Amino acid sequence: MKIQGFYKTVFLLFIFFPKQIFSQEKTAVSEIISKIYDLEKEKDPKCYATANRLEDFIYGTPLNEDARNLKIEVQKEIIYYIRKKGSEKAENEGLKFIQPKHIQPIINNLSSYTKNESEDYNFELKARTITVLKLDYNQYASVSYSYRSLLSVEQDLLYFSTNTLLPFNTEALELANHYVNLITLVTLQIADAKARENNVSFITKDIISSSWILVLNQFKNAENISKNEYPSASKNSNTTTSANNSIVKAIIKQKLKSYEKYNQLNASVFLRNIQVYFAKQKWPTDKALSNELRQYYLESLIQFTSALIQYSEKNATNNSNTIIRVDHVQNALNAFLPASINMFEDVNFFPNSETNQITIESYDLDAFRDSGFHWNILEYALNDLQKNNIKNIDPNAAELLVEGIAQMGVLVLRLAGEYSHSEEKKLLDVTDIQQGFTITQSYINTYDFSKKQVSETKIYSASTNNKSNTTFKNSNKKTGLDFTHKSSDWLSRHIRSYTV
Repeated sequence: MKIQGFYKTVFLLFIFFPKQIFSQEKTAVSEIISKIYDLEKEKDPKCYATANRLEDFIYGTPLNEDARNLKIEVQKEIIYYIRKKGSEKAENEGLKFIQPKHIQPIINNLSSYTKNESEDYNFELKARTITVLKLDYNQYASVSYSYRSLLSVEQDLLYFSTNTLLPFNTEALELANHYVNLITLVTLQIADAKARENNVSFITKDIISSSWILVLNQFKNAENISKNEYPSASKNSNTTTSANNSIVKAIIKQKLKSYEKYNQLNASVFLRNIQVYFAKQKWPTDKALSNELRQYYLESLIQFTSALIQYSEKNATNNSNTIIRVDHVQNALNAFLPASINMFEDVNFFPNSETNQITIESYDLDAFRDSGFHWNILEYALNDLQKNNIKNIDPNAAELLVEGIAQMGVLVLRLAGEYSHSEEKKLLDVTDIQQGFTITQSYINTYDFSKKQVSETKIYSASTNNKSNTTFKNSNKKTGLDFTHKSSDWLSRHIRSYTV
């Protein structure tokens, strides 16, 4: 499969756009972004992969992409319902903001939960009580899952809604975020149990859907959520020229500020990471050569990002969507840079290929992300595409876009370094970066996208050539059972204790 017209011009030089300062459009938008900043400046800006991994390990069974996407959409439906009803109450009182007193009764009509002495949450269902541990809630709430959904709703209201809903005040925003986090954890816990009962390795879209229905159907007022008409594109929507991705640009400003606050990583450390972890080859110390290499690498990544955004936009258009959603970026990334991610967040590129598989370890990708460089690249690409009236990008889609930028950024440097060493060079140069992109393109052109990856469950710490004196033996054939070990709840918690 070849991506014609989008990727092959990656080496062309073009104008480099400097960073610009963009004003935040709405008080509601800036308030949510401020909340995300408060989370990420202290606990670091969790990347897309890390956020997904925490969500997967919160109870043990990972979500597939369709399930995760549906989770976001249901969160948005709940948020919009609370926002709309809360706005009506506040407006009747002549207020300009929704307060907690307006939405707490709405939440009480949707769900019933209490805190016990251990500060765990007991969420009441008709047939049983689901307990969400304080530790689980705090870990999940440390990532801005619900705030991103709140921001996505704000974006949809800004461009699709003909009704002006009042914004949450700070306390009401925190309450809405708290409730959505809690009800999501209840749903994930139920979905995990369903997946284990059905002996499946992933929480699927059907499983997460039935779990949401089970949770939301406990109370008579919950059915009003599905009857609520969520705002969508209309003939009066102006989703290109009026928006100009200003919300995403505001997110970028927040991300860069968060990275700066959390990491305080300077350029010299990032340059060292390139030499030690990414390319594993020396960077030129000559200023002219260094600037040339940096400029070429930067511009090439901007070109890649622009192509990725345009291909994502094409997917959105083909699906009659006026906003680029996360599934549109997922499809684009699968076409541009096919990869699989394991439980340790290591990325295996071209997993269906027997000869071209490349694994980049999670700590190498973390070292790249810690600079916030991938968010800079997204900003530069958006500036370059400004004249194209590119569609608005959903906040969750933006998170995945920069994850793709980081993956490509490290992969190309790794291939460039290998090529440089094969040519017995002492320093990295522009030709090496060119070769890094060229090799990547050749792997894409020859990749079998139709082939399904066959994975075998192994204990990687065990010896592969010692067939005697083994402690464990595969007895599937002998017993007639097809048994596969799944991650247990205690093991998931143990892993999370080291990573979150």
